Amino acid sequence: MTAEEIKDKMEIGDYILAAKLLGISPENVRTRFVRKKEDVMNALRAIIVNRETFIQGYQNLLEVKTKKGKKTKMIPF
Repeated sequence: MTAEEIKDKMEIGDYILAAKLLGISPENVRTRFVRKKEDVMNALRAIIVNRETFIQGYQNLLEVKTKKGKKTKMIPF
């Protein structure tokens, strides 16, 4: 995933989460991202991939096919 792709997929809170992962401030994460530092790039990639995987997995869990082939949403708890 390129820096531009990361930038396009970033959401509010990603700098904060990356900062927690790396043990640095969100401001440092932002600066290091602009400079395309590998540690920050890898952390942000991981955050984005995990978010996308989690959302897709959860949505798949909620979809249950009925006997008529229609999909309905079901909360798994």
